[in-house]
Amino acid sequence: MVISAFCGTGKSYLCEQSFDLKYIEFECWKYDQSEFPSNYVTDVLSRIGEVDIIFVSTNPMSLNLLIKSGVKVILIYPELQLKDEYLSRYINRCSSYDFIKTLSTYWEIWIRESMANKSCQHVVLTQGQYISDVLSQFIKESK
Repeated sequence: MVISAFCGTGKSYLCEQSFDLKYIEFECWKYDQSEFPSNYVTDVLSRIGEVDIIFVSTNPMSLNLLIKSGVKVILIYPELQLKDEYLSRYINRCSSYDFIKTLSTYWEIWIRESMANKSCQHVVLTQGQYISDVLSQFIKESK
């Protein structure tokens, strides 16, 4: 299962915990940008079937390439009006000032990009929700 999830929704938390499922997270910023998104998508595709859930970025270029490769993606992002809650999450997890400033600046654009994506199944998180609050419905559906 491939889940494209917005920053601060709980991807890293799930990957760090020991649950019954195996998770892996692919972060765009770790990849050579001169070869992006093909290098990123190649790595993601190589791990399908090795773990239960693969978390990927909501970056539109990588997301579109994954979809064109035939991957079914579940897109998880917060409600548009939750900007302050998410900025607090970033501060509480000690994200860098530059990261927080970037998310603050582009919040509406990036959330609206997710909302406009017609190629994924959408899950919109409400106030106080994390991926872990909605994940069980997808696990049941995939079995």
